[in-house]
Amino acid sequence: MLAYSSSKGSIHLVDLRQSALCDSHAKLFEEHDGPGSRSFFTKIIACISNIKVGKDGRYILSRDYMT
Repeated sequence: MLAYSSSKGSIHLVDLRQSALCDSHAKLFEEHDGPGSRSFFTKIIACISNIKVGKDGRYILSRDYMT
């Protein structure tokens, strides 16, 4: 399993057992906002800076630049 984030603040979870290419994700985690509700600055700080998986493997812990 591989997890990576995009500059939009979404987390992509990829199962490398299905394919070695990361061209499609198995699960996508993102927060939906209305159009025009986020400024350039809020988009920048929403980028995920760290992702960890819980000890039991059931939870994904993530943080952005401000937390």
